[in-house]
Amino acid sequence: MKVLSKLFSCVLLFISVQLYAQKQIANKAYRIEITTDGLAAIRHLVSGKTFNVKPQFTVMKSMADPKLSFSGAAKFMKKEIGAVRIPVWEDPLTKKPVADFFKVASPIVIVARGISLEAGVLTFDFAETNDFRLTATLSLKEATEPVLSYEFIAKEAGYYTIGFTGMPELEPAKLDALWQPPVWQEKRFPEISFFSTEDMCSSLPGTMVESDGLTYGVLVEPSFLPYRLPYQPKGFIDFGVVLRNANGNAQPMIFSPVFGNTDSKMTAGQKYAFKQRIYAFKGRQPDAFMDAAKNIFGFKDYRKNVYANLNQTIENMIDFQLDDVYSRWSAEMKGFDYSTDVASTVKNVSGLHPLSTAVITDNKGIYDRRALPMIEYLISREKYLFSVNKNITRQQPSSKMAGPAVEVSELAVLHKFYNNQAPIFKYFADSLSQTSRQLNLTKVSVGSDWPNLLGLYKMTGDQQYLDKAKQGADAYIARRIAVKQIDFSDSGPKQAAQFWTDYAPLWMEMLNLYEVSKDRKYLDAAESGAKQYLQYIWFYPTIPSGTITVNEKGIVDFRCIEAVRDTIPAMIAPKQTVPAWQVSQIGLTPEASNTISWNPAIFLAQFAPHYLRLAYHTKNDFYRWVARSAVVGRYTNYPGYDIDGEFNTVYARPDYPLRKQHEVSYNQFYYNHVWPQISMLFDYLVSDAYTSSAGKINFPGAFAVGYAYLKSNVYGHETGDFYDDRDVTLWMPKQVLKVSNEQINTLTGYGNGKFYIAFLNQSNEEIDFKVDVNPQLVPIDVSKNYSGRVWKENGTPMPITIKNGIINLQVKGKGIMAISIDDISIAPQFQQKADQVQGNSPYKLIDTEVGRVNSAIFSYGKFSNAYVWLTANNEKVKKVTFNYRLKSSKTWNKITDESYPFEFSIALENNADQIEWNISAVQVAGKITQTETLRLNN
Repeated sequence: MKVLSKLFSCVLLFISVQLYAQKQIANKAYRIEITTDGLAAIRHLVSGKTFNVKPQFTVMKSMADPKLSFSGAAKFMKKEIGAVRIPVWEDPLTKKPVADFFKVASPIVIVARGISLEAGVLTFDFAETNDFRLTATLSLKEATEPVLSYEFIAKEAGYYTIGFTGMPELEPAKLDALWQPPVWQEKRFPEISFFSTEDMCSSLPGTMVESDGLTYGVLVEPSFLPYRLPYQPKGFIDFGVVLRNANGNAQPMIFSPVFGNTDSKMTAGQKYAFKQRIYAFKGRQPDAFMDAAKNIFGFKDYRKNVYANLNQTIENMIDFQLDDVYSRWSAEMKGFDYSTDVASTVKNVSGLHPLSTAVITDNKGIYDRRALPMIEYLISREKYLFSVNKNITRQQPSSKMAGPAVEVSELAVLHKFYNNQAPIFKYFADSLSQTSRQLNLTKVSVGSDWPNLLGLYKMTGDQQYLDKAKQGADAYIARRIAVKQIDFSDSGPKQAAQFWTDYAPLWMEMLNLYEVSKDRKYLDAAESGAKQYLQYIWFYPTIPSGTITVNEKGIVDFRCIEAVRDTIPAMIAPKQTVPAWQVSQIGLTPEASNTISWNPAIFLAQFAPHYLRLAYHTKNDFYRWVARSAVVGRYTNYPGYDIDGEFNTVYARPDYPLRKQHEVSYNQFYYNHVWPQISMLFDYLVSDAYTSSAGKINFPGAFAVGYAYLKSNVYGHETGDFYDDRDVTLWMPKQVLKVSNEQINTLTGYGNGKFYIAFLNQSNEEIDFKVDVNPQLVPIDVSKNYSGRVWKENGTPMPITIKNGIINLQVKGKGIMAISIDDISIAPQFQQKADQVQGNSPYKLIDTEVGRVNSAIFSYGKFSNAYVWLTANNEKVKKVTFNYRLKSSKTWNKITDESYPFEFSIALENNADQIEWNISAVQVAGKITQTETLRLNN
């Protein structure tokens, strides 16, 4: 009897285990059980945490067109948010725009009557309604994460959108962090139920919350996403995400199709299907984001050079920029045509970009034709954007000669480059360090903020500036990084924030402070901010392994909105089939929160070099992948502003920018952006050599803040290290080398009687390549043999012999090789060692009857120029005569300027150490004002 009892107990246990097994599915990462109250309990095995999912959907229906449009979010907010562009719909009664998604129509909430398990798939059983029929399943068969699939059939014609609303609800106060693209991060919980359309999800297609050590959310199933660039104006938006539910709680949700978009209009009997993943991660939300990008959407180091190496690309861009016609340079205005955005204006970003380029490439022509005029422009104008017409108000230009129009830290870097041969930079840096100004748009620049103080420290070496910069940075960390933001008050004045650098912490500046101070807390702060910034970068759609064909009709079928506006015809372009990865937007960002729709993936990726260095300092290759994705193999000349609307290759051609302004139809040209982009590419090259060599090839950079997101390091003001050799000068003149394989980027320099070259392989394959050294630039006798050293993958240097000026090398995939060649004495053409000015007066600012008249001498080495500018405008003065003579000449010269702005730039012959000058100004009323004769000593 005991045996039978024991056998019966075993049978009951077996039956109970089987019944239990029929109520759960599992894999190595998740277990899903059907609970007794009809929920799906999802157990995340890595974290050991369980959350319940309710089999619930919400359907929005409208018989009439909901009239989808887009508007600024600020008008619907009580608090500041910045210039975020959001979808809105029309209230059928009031005809007013509605931004709260769940108030657009009456939500129809449907909950499954039960959940069944069959063949390893959970099926939700929904009752049919009068409006639709819905079926849904939850499975672990398709992916590691649970995949939710549903099919919707409309029973009545109308507009529909469907969303799974069964994820756990969380009160906002219980959130540790959240994420809804594009800008709701940290604890910035949406004030109302804002809806982010697919193009606004320019990072990952989903939304997440973090609570009690677990981050969970929903993501669109990668295989369900077409390979394209979501583009709102053409209706290429299939879904949207929302985090705040109708109850005001946090609940990750995806709705599809987009209510009011073409796909949302359904006929009776029409089917619609969608898939999404339920995702969980043990840890913080920013780390969850990176994990999802890598392990769900397959982000990896996917790019290599195409058509040309980065050196040739830079050379092509410089040639383009030195063409006054194609680059839209105004010699009279000393700036670049900005009519792409604002007619009758010119704009510059930073004189440091062409100045550094001139020094690195040893090219005086760049200095004379671009660097010096741009420096003069920025030292004299009030804002980066300038117009002589004071009635132009779009983007808030200035018509005043009330400069400088640069940050204090940039003035400090200019002082370093000129080595005190232009003390006016130090004068302005000191005098403006306690003022606040609006230099770009309405963004307020504070002269005493900690990044500017760090610039003053680099300029002077005065420890008090570094101490104050660190104090300011510490306060910033405590306020902005250690505490998650709950609103957008830190982003700037109301509606002023629009660029991603406005919404994320100052991580690039923090990384700069770390590299100066070597204090780990600043690196940690930089990484924290950089993780936030990652969430503005494209990481989907997953790139297919095959090819893509563009320009099927033999033209660039897509035209940007400016081309449509200006009636520019479509460009001619051949049909072309290329690897799909080549045209992907992954690794780029949209321009800003208010321009996502028409600037969806910009090439001006100033963040890339910073991510390279961050990867090195933190030993995290994810950041390196991001940097490479933004730069490598994307173009061979200035590519215009962005990948716009749809995939193409036309922008990658070396002749792409060699067109007049109204001959480009695919994307926008911002001519003032080219020098920042050149500077960024140099920064990328130097940073790539630095990080690939484990810090052993190290050329000191100076932080050029520019404006908005145009932040990069510039080089050439100091010598650097090449492995164990010191005092090496970065020197990269045009065509100094000819490399046989486009996958090899190079960095060159000289010093110690040697010529140095670093080779950086951009592909995964091991490369055999040949290098020809240009004997017209490098004084190498091709009939002689030269000894030298070679470093392979940063190993011990080995001897090498160079024959006939030709080098044959081999470098492994993504590897580095470097050489030095002995007995080489470079004779630079422009690079000069600037001697400091001692006790002279190279600038004078005087007040006159017609306003202030400013004058200064800028000397780089033996090359000197005098610059004189008046603050008086054409309402005060109608003509100015500038009289001057140089010490080397007894003759007085005369220049007359009859149009505003009134300014004069004079090259000092033979590095003349003195210029005497005065001006005669004819006022509008007819009165003539004559200044005293002044003398500037160089």
